Amino acid sequence: MKKIWMAFLVYLVVQNLYSQPNIEAKLQFSIDSIYQAHPDAVGIMVHVEAPEKGISWSGASGYSERILKTKLDPNQPALIASSIKTYVSATILRLIEEKKITLDQSIENLVSKKTKKLFEKDGYNLEAIQVKHLLSHTSGIEDYANQDYIEHKDKYPTYRWTRDEQLKLTTEVGNPLGKPGEKFSYADANYLLLTEIIEDSTNLPFYEAMRTLLKFNELGIKNTWFPTLEKTPINTKELVHQYWREKDWDSYNMDVSWDLYGGGGIACPTKDLALFIQHFFNGNIVENDSIRNLIFTYIPTKETEQYPYYLGLSEDTYHGMKAYGHGGFWGTIMLYFPSINTSISVYILDREERKLRRNVLDAISKIIFDTYSDRLNSYQEKIEKTEIEQITEVLTDYIEGTSNGEPDRLRKAFHSDFNLYTVTIEDRLKIRSGEKYISNVKKGEKSNRVGRIISIDYEKNAATAKVEIVIPNWRIYTDYFLLLKYEGTWKIVQKSYTYREISESKNNK
Repeated sequence: MKKIWMAFLVYLVVQNLYSQPNIEAKLQFSIDSIYQAHPDAVGIMVHVEAPEKGISWSGASGYSERILKTKLDPNQPALIASSIKTYVSATILRLIEEKKITLDQSIENLVSKKTKKLFEKDGYNLEAIQVKHLLSHTSGIEDYANQDYIEHKDKYPTYRWTRDEQLKLTTEVGNPLGKPGEKFSYADANYLLLTEIIEDSTNLPFYEAMRTLLKFNELGIKNTWFPTLEKTPINTKELVHQYWREKDWDSYNMDVSWDLYGGGGIACPTKDLALFIQHFFNGNIVENDSIRNLIFTYIPTKETEQYPYYLGLSEDTYHGMKAYGHGGFWGTIMLYFPSINTSISVYILDREERKLRRNVLDAISKIIFDTYSDRLNSYQEKIEKTEIEQITEVLTDYIEGTSNGEPDRLRKAFHSDFNLYTVTIEDRLKIRSGEKYISNVKKGEKSNRVGRIISIDYEKNAATAKVEIVIPNWRIYTDYFLLLKYEGTWKIVQKSYTYREISESKNNK
């Protein structure tokens, strides 16, 4: 009987292995395949944190350095460069949670007197620059980390920079780019100023304050540190080499101070990076929901092109799922997918191959997403329904606004600079001003128009729609619309139309 029972258990185990996809094996095979196709990447490192699926997996493929070809250990740390910006933002939110600063607070009295004098001398109005402007790169501050800075690093790789030197260089490279909030310009200098604010608010070196405020010890983020500013944590494996093949750069031959004081600075394994963003979005770092959600604050600028950047946080989409995180100079990235409560971090060890981050994220996220098929289908349907409903509302504003004499609804539906296009009887292109079109709709004057939506098609933030407008006993108009979604709202940006006489329609039947 015992033998039969043991045989049955073995049968169940074997059946489970064959019937349940081996997720970790799939993940490893995925990065192995990408590495084999792109060996110049030197090494690829990944961590997946998907607690609802019981997945906490680190994997690697390739080498930790390219000369001796030492096999890469998935638990080795790397310099995460600008991925630190989400850490700095989270630290600022913790200070807001502790009521030490506010997001709308002027930085004039939050930075050091030395820095204040330096920037004001260069024409910056620090009273007008708020904390949120630094976090969102809309402060108008020029960046020191330009091409000249790279060339200096190329020539003097072991030069030891100080934060003060880098801030001074910021004021020397150019004048203010504009008033706060007018322009998005990514600049490490913003985050150097934020580390000064952290120090002013805590009376601690910024790296010590960050460690405490971000609860590294409590949350088991135990192999994260600022090289040369802190001791390497015990039981931490050797740093990987990170390369920039074009410049023949090896991170081991460079003083980390060139990217250390808030614009970059942290070293950690992929697991710690994924754990950080997982804990952040699960409320384990900033516990107050409303304060934590401030990280999604968006500062619209006066520029035509808008950037999907919040407060130290970028936005992306994979397989229809929104993801939030930040990338870094050396080829690092972390992303959190709220729809499935999953975090993924990726390191590509040669900057020249950093584009592979998307390949890896695409492949890894697909494997994880497939385990959530029921939820994903429901989520995707919800997204599509919501977008279709929003577009429908815009088109309804157009249809009812014209028929009921409601010009305000038309202004709501159309972008202020939209035009209308048609072809005249003389076979010439006719372009009409949108504003002039709306001005012809008199408030309260109803017209005998009947409209219906024929079709809607959209992809991400772009859509097309077809609408039919019937004016009884006269014409049937067919309108083709181009819509774009920006600042969270769909707008009609272009209308092209044609028409046929009602008599034509009858004769064609």
